[in-house]
Amino acid sequence: MLADRRRREPLADDFFRLCHDDRSGALRLSDDATRVGLASALIGELGWAGILTVEDGLLLVRSGSTPGDSVAHAVLDDIRGERTPRDVRTWLTYLSMEAYERVARRMVAANHVIPQEGRRLLRRFTFYMPTDTNDFVWPRVRLGTALAQRRPIDQIDMHLLGIADATGLLSSILDGGGQAAHAYFEHLMQQSHSDVQTLIQETRVVIGNKVMNGR
Repeated sequence: MLADRRRREPLADDFFRLCHDDRSGALRLSDDATRVGLASALIGELGWAGILTVEDGLLLVRSGSTPGDSVAHAVLDDIRGERTPRDVRTWLTYLSMEAYERVARRMVAANHVIPQEGRRLLRRFTFYMPTDTNDFVWPRVRLGTALAQRRPIDQIDMHLLGIADATGLLSSILDGGGQAAHAYFEHLMQQSHSDVQTLIQETRVVIGNKVMNGR
């Protein structure tokens, strides 16, 4: 699982953009779905860097390389810290606990978003406003246009679309594309990398388990 081209933004940062409203900063998803989706994207970043791979459902370190990005480095440290390989589902569940905060800090450090403080039912909460709306909506525009016009889509963007589908965001990306765009997405997903298909399937399962357990 290696990247087939250079990307301007990390996979998890693009998913962060997809799951937030560009005007209000509000989440488009439940907290659980957002966190699991981000965890899936963070694992994907290391997979596309050639550092992680999936074998028989287990997440394995395949390279001794160390990512330069501090968030990716922290995720890799977590995974390397386990003596016994764990399955993808276990890592999605574990990494989801801090995935949102980790990606948000990276987005703030890169000046992509600015943290704001709000109040809801006497409780304070932090939300994030984009510094550049056009940049923030670009992943949705890029993916939606590619699907509607049946353009070639690289494997990393297919991974992003797969996470969007697993978390319930795909319909907002397909808006205006209709059934033809959805059929094109399904066609491309069937041809996507096996590691991507495993990650997406496990992402869907973990989110479903959290919903069933009321978490």
